[in-house]
Amino acid sequence: MRYLPFCLLALLSPLAFSQLPDNDIFLVELSWSKSEDGRSLPKLGPARNITKQPGYENQAHFLPDGQILYTASRDGKQTDIFRFDPKSGNTTQVTATPESEFSPTLMMDGRHFSVVRVEADQTQRLWQFPLDGGEPRLILPEVTSVGYHTWLSPTQLALFIVGEPHRLVWVDVAKSQPKTLLNDVGRCFTLAPDKKSLYAVHKPEGKTWQILQLGLSDQKREVLAETVEGAEDYVWTPDGALLMARESRLYLLHPKRDKQWRQIADLADQGLKGITRLALDHKGRYLTLVSATKL
Repeated sequence: MRYLPFCLLALLSPLAFSQLPDNDIFLVELSWSKSEDGRSLPKLGPARNITKQPGYENQAHFLPDGQILYTASRDGKQTDIFRFDPKSGNTTQVTATPESEFSPTLMMDGRHFSVVRVEADQTQRLWQFPLDGGEPRLILPEVTSVGYHTWLSPTQLALFIVGEPHRLVWVDVAKSQPKTLLNDVGRCFTLAPDKKSLYAVHKPEGKTWQILQLGLSDQKREVLAETVEGAEDYVWTPDGALLMARESRLYLLHPKRDKQWRQIADLADQGLKGITRLALDHKGRYLTLVSATKL
């Protein structure tokens, strides 16, 4: 079963850049084997720090060729998008603008990527850049307060809209009229294999957080699982399992077979803690994690 591994991670509200956390992105190679009960379980290789810079590095996104787009602040004033090549170890700066770009996400044409851009007046809107360089273009002029996004088709998106409450909305680029799908939503949501529904984290105040399957047309809700306590970032593996992290520990759950999360790794001995922001390449071979601790 194939899941689209977008974990959409942008700015939740306009922040002073002194408030952005000091963290790094780590790359881990996974090797998979079958357990005694038939479940696929990963074995993690060493965690490799792929950023190694002071300041904010976050929001990794795998491209089909295995390269990784991510957000970073190099001057402490604003953020740009960078690209890391795991094969060569080279890092390339992709955007260099006075504005701040967050949450790089490959668009379905394969030639552009979209970002949440914090404009000069602190308006947060969705823009696109050519992957190979060029001028940006505003995608949804009338839709503001965008925090996160994922593409559902070449013209349709799911957006996290910052507000009270935070909302998950559906929007067509041609119509620019968002339709609310869920309130009190978390920052990580993914397109389901049937492309007719979304998976999203529901975070109602004072209640247990849950991963829901949410119909795009009928908004029918089905609870897949409770999240790992206090965690909201997840990725799907190619065989339909969920990965989540808390502190230094990584957990796995097959929603259709498991009732409880299973701890599969603890990266504390490698110096990682406070892990957030997971991303997995489409083959399930490489995982990125964001950690507040430097190696």
